[in-house]
Amino acid sequence: MSAGRTASPAGWVARPWAARLLRCALTVLPLLASVVFVWLLSRWLPAPSGSAFRYALWWLALSALGSVVLLIVDRAARRLLPLAALLRLSLVFPDAAPSRFRAPALLALGSSTVTVTAVDNGGTANGGSDTSAPRSATITIIVG
Repeated sequence: MSAGRTASPAGWVARPWAARLLRCALTVLPLLASVVFVWLLSRWLPAPSGSAFRYALWWLALSALGSVVLLIVDRAARRLLPLAALLRLSLVFPDAAPSRFRAPALLALGSSTVTVTAVDNGGTANGGSDTSAPRSATITIIVG
């Protein structure tokens, strides 16, 4: 295995470099498509001669159509972003799925008893006590 991949028993491996490459391509693709579209459109619709107003309108039309292409391609490219997230994941599948209807076997079991005694610094004047009776609690851990 290469350094960027993690193995999985089911055959699926994480591909972080492919995910990065896809994200970069999805970032650059809309801009590149817009520039190519405007370049082709400027070849198909030659620049008007004469007035500066017509020339400004021609540039405005090219810019507006380029922006529309940018938005359309960007929205289409965003649909592929979940694929980049999936390429970063590595999946591990168990050999057999656990049954929902039988109790699982216990993998670990343990318990501990904790005893706590509270002490204050108020003293024992007037028949008081500065130490409480011990209290115990048992903590049981079951991992299954």
